Amino acid sequence: MKIIKILFVLIILVGLAAGIYFKVLKKEKNNYSLAKVSRATIIQEVSESGKLAAGEEINLSFKSSERLTEMAVVMGSQVSRGQKIAQLDISNLLIQLNETTAAYQATKAKVNKLLAGASAEEISVTEASVCQRRN
Repeated sequence: MKIIKILFVLIILVGLAAGIYFKVLKKEKNNYSLAKVSRATIIQEVSESGKLAAGEEINLSFKSSERLTEMAVVMGSQVSRGQKIAQLDISNLLIQLNETTAAYQATKAKVNKLLAGASAEEISVTEASVCQRRN
C-alpha cells in the first residue's frame, strides 16, 4: 500500500512539473511586431493578369446550317428577351417551300380528279386495255 501511495504522489508531482514547464517556463515567441500608431492613408494595390469572361455565356445553335445574313448585336453586348440577334439566309428554305407547295397542289388535283370520277374516255381506254390483256 505504501508503494502505491508513493507512486501516486510521484505521478501527481510529475504532472504538476510538466504543467508548470509548459505553461510558465516555455512561452512561445509572438509572431507580431510593434509599431507606433499614426494617421495615414492605407493603400492596397492588386496586380493580376488574365482574361475577363462574361458572367453568363450562351452558345447559339440553329436547326439548319444556313449562312448568316445579318448580325444585329456585337459580341459582348447585353441583349434582352425577344431582341433580334441574327438573321439566317432562308433562300434555300423558300425554294424547298415552293417545291413542296407545288407537289401538294399536284397531289390535291389528282385526288380531286379521282373523287370527281372517271371520264368516258378513261373508261373506254381502260376497257380496251383489259380486252387486250385477256387475249
